Amino acid sequence: MIIKNRGIRLLSCLLVFCTIQLIAAESNDAEKILNSIRNNLSVVKDFQVDLSIKIDLEYLNIPDAKAKYYFKSPDKSKLVSEGFGLLPKQGIGLPTNQLLNTAHTSVITGKETINGRVLTKVKVIPLDENSEIILSTLWVEEKTSLIYKVSSSTRRGTLDMSFTYGGTEQKYGLPKTVAIVFVLPQFSLPKSLTGDLQKNNRTQKNAKKEVKGKAIVTYTNYMINKGVNDEVFKVEKEN
Repeated sequence: MIIKNRGIRLLSCLLVFCTIQLIAAESNDAEKILNSIRNNLSVVKDFQVDLSIKIDLEYLNIPDAKAKYYFKSPDKSKLVSEGFGLLPKQGIGLPTNQLLNTAHTSVITGKETINGRVLTKVKVIPLDENSEIILSTLWVEEKTSLIYKVSSSTRRGTLDMSFTYGGTEQKYGLPKTVAIVFVLPQFSLPKSLTGDLQKNNRTQKNAKKEVKGKAIVTYTNYMINKGVNDEVFKVEKEN
């Protein structure tokens, strides 16, 4: 009986050890994939691009918006909007840049075929307890190191993004379009919008704590590694 119990304990320990080794191996493989994505983006020292933003928000018509986005490595960015655009900040510019370049743990969780492409699913968990993003899953085409889908749970709600690519910017991992589906609590919306929502009779009868939205961001006229002046990123003082 003692020998049998020792054998069971030994088998249990062996299984635990093998599981830990497997998780460690998957984590290493996941980081190789993420490193390849980072290497693509690291070639981009700066860029500017025109954005067209179409937004569909529950119970509210929002006009299309135009904007220009500026980026300079490693972390300078600015959005200049000619109109109003309600969009989670994770959906603008380089949507995955912050996630990839902050401390995290990652693991491969399988593969999935989307639109004929075999994509590897990588879960990424930020280690900063104050991170806006709690958990993200990335669908990556390994041979091109392009991200085609991201699903994130954030402190404000959920955010799903789908990417398309085209043109010379594809080799840098920069998108042509980003389609976004998001769920936000009403308290996170601007007061001007929540006021309009409450004036809607349908909303008053069916009050919701969360608001669903969809958006498509189209990127055109990329100017990559042409130089962006630091003056662009200075915060303008209000009078």
